[in-house]
Amino acid sequence: IYIRKEECKEWGLKFETKLDMANEMIGKLRLPREYQVSLMFDNWYLNEQVTEAAEKRGWKWISRCARNRSVLWEGEKKWQNFQNYVPTIDWQGLTYATNRKNPAVVGHQRIGYLKKLGRIKIVFSSLVADGSEKWAAFCTNYTNLPMVTVVSRFEKRWKIEVFFKEARKCFALGRWQYRNIVSVVSHLC
Repeated sequence: IYIRKEECKEWGLKFETKLDMANEMIGKLRLPREYQVSLMFDNWYLNEQVTEAAEKRGWKWISRCARNRSVLWEGEKKWQNFQNYVPTIDWQGLTYATNRKNPAVVGHQRIGYLKKLGRIKIVFSSLVADGSEKWAAFCTNYTNLPMVTVVSRFEKRWKIEVFFKEARKCFALGRWQYRNIVSVVSHLC
């Protein structure tokens, strides 16, 4: 359980950031050797610390990217902001199986570099046919993964967010869940 720094100090506990906790979980997970792991995470965890921990284990990862990111496209010399790049995209149609109410309908992919992350594939998708709005950017160290696969795999991750929303509602884990460690422990017990 993530416990805020102030509460750790009050209770005499060692404070760990969410990134520290993510790295620890990545390092400690034990799986049979024959398993292939694809790690998916949202843009908050997209940083050198988490991606290095995954790559150290030989894992492929897919993450959503913040819309304000800058990229150095392979073969170019000037960094470009996603928001300036998206209006110039030549969008391609996406066809894939999904249960989502509003699936992505168009996409675009390109190899580039994000600061401190190295060479990666960046995939843009949009919920509108011309890509003019409702777009998202994803990146992965698995540069051979088809664009449609990147989008469809990340869409499957959405079920996690639905679970958290339902759990907060059904188990009364509302806004207070991280405010007071005693409340969290009492409620869980």
